[in-house]
Amino acid sequence: MARALSLGLGAPIAIDAPFAALHKSDVIRRGVELGVPLELTLSCMQPKDGLHCGQCSKCRERRDAFREAGVADPTLYRHTPIR
Repeated sequence: MARALSLGLGAPIAIDAPFAALHKSDVIRRGVELGVPLELTLSCMQPKDGLHCGQCSKCRERRDAFREAGVADPTLYRHTPIR
């Protein structure tokens, strides 16, 4: 991706993904340690009015990651999440 962007923009671009090797639950734990307002983060594929849909695969992954991390999910969902 970095190479494609660099070629397209005519300038060197570097992409850093420091959490790419971590599990989602590890990222949540790290966020809690750093004091990240996790309720302001967005994972949903179909958000509307700033709310997660609660039904897409990314919402499910998010809920699963919070559960696995042992952290209460502060996310507001538009629809009752599918379990």
